[in-house]
Amino acid sequence: MPLQLPEGVHLAPRSSRFSWPEAEEDKLFECASVWRDFAEAVAEVIAVAFDAAALAVIAAEIAVIVQLVITAAEPIAAQASAPSLWASPNSARPAPPRRRA
Repeated sequence: MPLQLPEGVHLAPRSSRFSWPEAEEDKLFECASVWRDFAEAVAEVIAVAFDAAALAVIAAEIAVIVQLVITAAEPIAAQASAPSLWASPNSARPAPPRRRA
């Protein structure tokens, strides 16, 4: 409820050097409340955007880790599938070629 001067006192500020404000503080408080609600809604949208950005960064980091694991595994797989250049003593030796008579 706004502050108001009593009926008989309305002329006192005008006859002195003081001026009574014409604004209604209730309306100003209401306006402040609307702005606070708006700011909370905007802040929530911004927070959701930052959450989404953080999730995108996590997804990119996971993709890099997967690529690093694949890159590290490629030489191991290539080495495992390559023929051995050194014969072990227990390995079967190929038979010598037959001579034709």
